[in-house]
Amino acid sequence: MHLTYRPATAGDIEACLAMLPPAFTCPPAVWAAFPQTWRRWQADGVMQMTVLEDGHRPPPTRRIAFGSGVFVSDAFVAEAKSGGEPPQSARAIREWQAGRAPSASPVLGLEAVRAANSGPGLNLLILHVGWREDLPAEEARWAKGKLLEALLSTYGGYRLREINEAPDGASPEVSEGQTG
Repeated sequence: MHLTYRPATAGDIEACLAMLPPAFTCPPAVWAAFPQTWRRWQADGVMQMTVLEDGHRPPPTRRIAFGSGVFVSDAFVAEAKSGGEPPQSARAIREWQAGRAPSASPVLGLEAVRAANSGPGLNLLILHVGWREDLPAEEARWAKGKLLEALLSTYGGYRLREINEAPDGASPEVSEGQTG
């Protein structure tokens, strides 16, 4: 394997959706909003998504994993910690799609990110981590390690207060014999 990572583009959205783990479920209306929401969040600069590629694979199969995250409000984190409605990544999308005022959205816009980063710090919600289902367990472990490196590179310059992982099947764990 020759693993590299890069920021995702709008052209990566469908491939990344296909890599969401089978354990991830959400209401059909929210699921239908994922491609549009991810594209909008990328265009607005509020979601960071990284694509992991294996340079030894042919171009159509080169994308093997991805990870995505957004900065969220203190209220969103507090509700999630109190056993709020899962899945958290789907909840963030649903609340954002509800057309609420940007100041009430759980996903922070760029101005709110700047303010929090200059002040008390940011709450990062890792929305999703996924990889190709056909990756052998050993390659999935390498991919997970490289995604962690990408996370550190992507968010290393921010003043992070908390890192929250969506505990909803959106971020698969790799164990012996599991392919993600």
